[in-house]
Amino acid sequence: MRTQAAVLYQAGTDWKVEEIELDPPGAGEVLVRVAAAGLCHSEEHHRVGDIPFAGPMIGGHEGAGYVEAVGPGVSLAQPGDYIVFSSIPNCGRCPSCVRGRQNLCDVAAGIMTGRQISDGGSRHRNLAGADLTITCLVGCYARHTVVNEASVIVVDPSFRPEAACLTGCGVATGWGSSVYAGGVRPGDAVAVLALAAKRGRIVVTNIYPMTDTRPRLALSGLAQWEKQIVGCIFGSVNSRADVPMLLDLYKHGQLDLDAMVTRTYPLEGINQGYQDMHDGKNIRGVLVM
Repeated sequence: MRTQAAVLYQAGTDWKVEEIELDPPGAGEVLVRVAAAGLCHSEEHHRVGDIPFAGPMIGGHEGAGYVEAVGPGVSLAQPGDYIVFSSIPNCGRCPSCVRGRQNLCDVAAGIMTGRQISDGGSRHRNLAGADLTITCLVGCYARHTVVNEASVIVVDPSFRPEAACLTGCGVATGWGSSVYAGGVRPGDAVAVLALAAKRGRIVVTNIYPMTDTRPRLALSGLAQWEKQIVGCIFGSVNSRADVPMLLDLYKHGQLDLDAMVTRTYPLEGINQGYQDMHDGKNIRGVLVM
């Protein structure tokens, strides 16, 4: 089938919205009609050249949409399901997953290749016939995408996509970085920057440029004040449990997802959305398909 997607051909250039060819889902894969996708800063690292990528690449890893078709052997979703993409796939069977560490799933080892988990191939091509990779094995800066079932989480269809999509990356990462990796509890005082009190815990959750390999810090303070530095990817969450949990908090008025969506854009407005992020006009911009 033909659809549209935002493609990044090389660092230092803008996203190019163009028609692409999309193959049907293979074994263990699903075809998703994307409804909304958050403009996460992670893709901007690729665009400016901080983080290398296998291009040309369809961006987008924080999204929500509807399953339109499934390939052989799919058990986690069916046509008609409303889903949120998990920005890190989880198989549910590897040692990390069975220990409750789905954010460290073994199948995510090839996440930077942007190619399908099952066979290393590509289901996305531009009209010149060149294979396209997909960010975080999702590629939801598109009207349709094909992903492995390990990347989709079926959720209640009553949640509007602009809000639901945020739980697939940004909100889950923020929540988990605070509650799981940071150990934050009601009544705690927290600073969201490299600042820690005695016995304080610093959670490093953002994506740094690949060239930033040697951090500078006063090591004496670690021992003297029993401070901790903790790495954290995807908020240390178990997305199959935590995404529905976060949406339930939203449903009951305990998590304000709506206030986080500053502005929405059509797919063709992706470059303006990222410019608005740089200009400080967005908490979160969201593409609405």
